[in-house]
Amino acid sequence: MNPKVSEEKFALQKISYLEYQDAKTKFQTAESELLQAKFDYIFKKIILDFYIGKPIML
Repeated sequence: MNPKVSEEKFALQKISYLEYQDAKTKFQTAESELLQAKFDYIFKKIILDFYIGKPIML
């Protein structure tokens, strides 16, 4: 759940504080995993380029 939606629901007392915090935590975890996946992709691409013989450019 989007944290802004959770925040609005929490403000309207439609969800509890624990549900709100859980939604925030899950969103932050998803953002972190996305960033890690992007880094992993770039790193592996550079390694493959190296083994193919392309010069490494950062």
